[in-house]
Amino acid sequence: MTAPTALTASLVLRRSDRALWTHSGGQVFFFDTEDGVYFATEATGSRLWELLAQPQTPAALYQSLATEYELDADTWAREGLAFLQEALAAGLLETVTREEVR
Repeated sequence: MTAPTALTASLVLRRSDRALWTHSGGQVFFFDTEDGVYFATEATGSRLWELLAQPQTPAALYQSLATEYELDADTWAREGLAFLQEALAAGLLETVTREEVR
């Protein structure tokens, strides 16, 4: 078993191919095709998922959400980073190298 990846501001994340998802009523619902687990998000998590259509760093995601939702750093640390860490641990997100992004 490998240790979970620690989030840093410069880690590049993208959606994993193993996550099936859909929008409904302002939420995003996810299904992990490997583990058979369902997840759901509210508005801010839905926007995070939209932004992750392209590889993003947590720092870039925070900047986007801070502008759009007037999100403060404490809320981002408590909720946004927790969402990213949980999604990464569940296999809904994966890390990429900066070379893969270019």
